[in-house]
Amino acid sequence: MAELVFAKGVQLKRGDGGAPEVFTLIPRVLSIDGPGGQSDIKDVTSHSTPGRFKQKAAGLADAGSLRFSIFYDPADPTHAAMRSDWKLGTFKNWQMILPDVGLTQYDIIGQLSNFGEHWPVDDYAKVDLEIVFSEPPAGDF
Repeated sequence: MAELVFAKGVQLKRGDGGAPEVFTLIPRVLSIDGPGGQSDIKDVTSHSTPGRFKQKAAGLADAGSLRFSIFYDPADPTHAAMRSDWKLGTFKNWQMILPDVGLTQYDIIGQLSNFGEHWPVDDYAKVDLEIVFSEPPAGDF
């Protein structure tokens, strides 16, 4: 029987691009969606297809993205660095470490494609971010 995994304790980290690479924990993460991708399904039906049913074949897969939200602090150095990554279109190394028994880890190469700020007057500032993968994450993906 499968065990339930409590998501509290998931860590997202941003690489600095150095050698050796140093990863910094992204502070104040609220929620994470992903990683996840999608596969293309192609219709390969021809006039010689028997019966009246379409035939399908696997197309290309898209590695997808990781979407997450943070309580935003423009003065936080990690938040400021991510804003700069987004502005410059920089591909970075990222890590997502799960709080399961084996500490499953996804190693990600991707670019921040979304940096959506929210400034509600009666709540905390938030940012919605999305890391688009340049290739499938390494790890148990």
